[in-house]
Amino acid sequence: MAEHFSESIYFFEAGSNDYSIYGFTTDDYDTSASVNTTIAYMKIAFEALYTVGARIFIVMNVVPLGCAPGILADNRGNGTYDAYGCRADFNDLADLHNNRLAELLEDLRADYPEAQWILFDAHSIYMDAVRNPSNYGVKYPLQACCGAGGPYNCRTEVSCADNPKYVNGTYLQWTTCDDPSLYIVWDTIHPVESFGYYLAQGVLTGSHLTPSFDILEAVQSIKTAVSSSDKAYQGEQ
Repeated sequence: MAEHFSESIYFFEAGSNDYSIYGFTTDDYDTSASVNTTIAYMKIAFEALYTVGARIFIVMNVVPLGCAPGILADNRGNGTYDAYGCRADFNDLADLHNNRLAELLEDLRADYPEAQWILFDAHSIYMDAVRNPSNYGVKYPLQACCGAGGPYNCRTEVSCADNPKYVNGTYLQWTTCDDPSLYIVWDTIHPVESFGYYLAQGVLTGSHLTPSFDILEAVQSIKTAVSSSDKAYQGEQ
């Protein structure tokens, strides 16, 4: 299969767990150091794949974490909020990551011009849905569809699919909403299927890819190249 490495599209998403799980867990949490470490490891991974033949990289940036129910239900950080009810500290962290990611891709384009280094701006799609939820058919942009109650239908003690339990004398058990399409997020941070459609459209139409890239045309070219390669291989047998 190694001969097909350069005829494939590699899609990446990294950073969300690094920041949503470990962000602001200590009073001296260093946002810049955390982002630098994450970006450095991403670069190592990209260069390793490039070495074995990968040539088309689509890299998704981090969504506005401060708008995710799992972050809003947590007490970490300084607890400041923006005009849309999102956690400003976590959104600033996501912005810092995204700025460094854009810089990394610029550097990789200069260092490895034979490859395509494409940024997928998922952040702007998500943020637009928070600011203009009705445009996406969303009614509850900051709440989870599946959760155990609270203002964001999300509890740190019992997440979606966790076993129910008593917390300070209150029995917590998750339930699911009647209509997931009215939400952006399914559980703590993962999108519901209906919102996933808008994210997918950002890739498939190329509207949120930088630089411009026609993924459907690329897939067709890859299919043709792989088919020709396979036929040639079979003819040698």
